Parts: sequence; structure tokens; C-alpha cells
Amino acid sequence: TTKRPAWRLALVLIFTAISFWLCVRFSYNPVLSYYSSPTRAWQLSAGAILALLYAAYQKHLPSWVAKFALLFAATVSFWMIQIESDGYPGWAALLPTVVACSLIVSQLAHKPLLLDHVFAAAIGRRAYVIYLMHWPVFLAARKLLDGEALFYVVAVGATFITAEVVHRGVELRFMHRPMPRKKMHVVVPYGLTAAAFCAVLLIGLAKT
Repeated sequence: TTKRPAWRLALVLIFTAISFWLCVRFSYNPVLSYYSSPTRAWQLSAGAILALLYAAYQKHLPSWVAKFALLFAATVSFWMIQIESDGYPGWAALLPTVVACSLIVSQLAHKPLLLDHVFAAAIGRRAYVIYLMHWPVFLAARKLLDGEALFYVVAVGATFITAEVVHRGVELRFMHRPMPRKKMHVVVPYGLTAAAFCAVLLIGLAKT
């Protein structure tokens, strides 16, 4: 619809403000602030705000908006790398959220820009498995490696390699070849065994 859903936007803005306030309010407890849905929902609702605004103003987006949004995203990304935060998510969570929203705006305002590139599309298809893999890989690399430069090179590389293996070996198989019910009794035990092994490994690394 091209109508301006003002009441919907107002409702989402209020919800976003409350969720962000909770995120900042409980930033002293990173575990609570990071893993609780009420303190992280504002990042998802930021996308809802963009969707509502785009539905209302999509015919009024000049091409310069895309270039400005992309430049703004690059600037904030550079600034984000330079600062340190002891209370993430908290206020620091605004930075990656603003960058993500800016990239979306740049795509909406001018389609043949960044996110249509084949590399960006490939990362998008693997985004969830990269998200899942990065934490155990980074934890293991932090325990086993010395030196910041070596740590980031190995951790990022190992994350992408592991994610690619899981994406091709597991994710695509389930996406394109649904598992028959009669084979689930074989898959589930293997999955639980693998999860238990990873949990034991990570606990051991955390205690070393």
C-alpha cells in the first residue's frame, strides 16, 4: 500500500523506544541485555520502521539518497572499528544497527548498488550459518592464539570456512532435500551428539 500508516509507524516507534531504553537500562548486565528479546527487539523493529517509511515514500526517494546512505554507512563502520565498548549491546548497539539500516536505504533508493553484487548475495545466503559459527570459532581462537592481528585473521578465515562447510553439508541438504520422517530417528541422535561434543569442547576451552 502507498498510504501513510501513521498510527502503525507511531506504534512501532514507541515499541522501539521502549526496547532500546531497556537495552541501555540493563547494559550493566551484558548477558541479560544481549540474550533477552525485549532488549534486542528494537533492532528488528528498526527494519519495520524502514519498511513502513518505504511504503509511504518510495516514489520520493532521489538517487542521491543511496550514495549518501552508503557513505554514511562506511563512515559509521570506520568509527565503529575505532571505539571500544564495555557495555555492549547498550548504546554501542546503535552503530551496527545504523549501518545496516543505511545499507538497506541505499539499496531501496538505487537498486543496482551494493547489495545486488554477487559477493553480497553469497554472504546473504550464508548469513545465518556465519552468525552461528562465529561465536565458537572466535572463542576457540581467543584461547589458542596470541596477538590481535593473528587472532582476527585466523578467526575470520576459520569462521567463513566452517560456515561454508556447514552451509553446503547441512543447510543446503535440508533446504532442498527435506528429510523423510523415517530417517529422523537417525538424524536427531547424531545432531544431539554433535551438540553435546561442541558444548563439552567450549566448556573446556572456557576453563583453560
